[in-house]
Amino acid sequence: MKTVKLQDLHKERGIYIKVTEEESKLIQQQLFRDGLHWYSNTNSTRDVQHTNQEVIGIFCDGSLTYFDHFTSSLTQENIRDLDYKEVVVDFDVEPTLELSYMETCLPDYHAGHHLPVVQVPVTCTTTFQELKDMLSNTYMCIDHLEDVDSDAYLQAVTDYFDLHKESIGSYDAIVPMCVGIEPIPENLQDNVDNVYMYFVLDTEEE
Repeated sequence: MKTVKLQDLHKERGIYIKVTEEESKLIQQQLFRDGLHWYSNTNSTRDVQHTNQEVIGIFCDGSLTYFDHFTSSLTQENIRDLDYKEVVVDFDVEPTLELSYMETCLPDYHAGHHLPVVQVPVTCTTTFQELKDMLSNTYMCIDHLEDVDSDAYLQAVTDYFDLHKESIGSYDAIVPMCVGIEPIPENLQDNVDNVYMYFVLDTEEE
């Protein structure tokens, strides 16, 4: 029998799971975070997740009711006739990271934070695409931070820009917080600090 991590459940197809009602709620929340819609009938012990014309069936508290994508009811007796496999869900979900904007300023004016801080240099011409590229450079941003997983960090960067995509509009646009930054003359670039955008990394416990 295969074990699937809760955060990877949305990748599976044609499976069914036997869980408690509380575990079913955790699955529902995780699939919602993954952008999938949850379908449930009036009986709280019978849930099903539709994904690409295949389903994840949830058997709660010993109630073995299953629905295929045509929403026809299947029972424990005829489930074995289908090409679906039972999996065990690992509910030990790793915490996710959240990236939040803090401030744009010179290093001397940075207030600091008790949480890990990511900083990238910006100018008056920095675009959203350039900002995203810099934040996605893990060597620049998080190699000096302890206990920060690079994959989780890159997902946090993606989530940040997805969250603000409406206000961003075009990735070729200049970041509003950078407008008004005074350019550094070439002859002073080695002696004057850059302006930085600072972001806080927070841990969201699942």
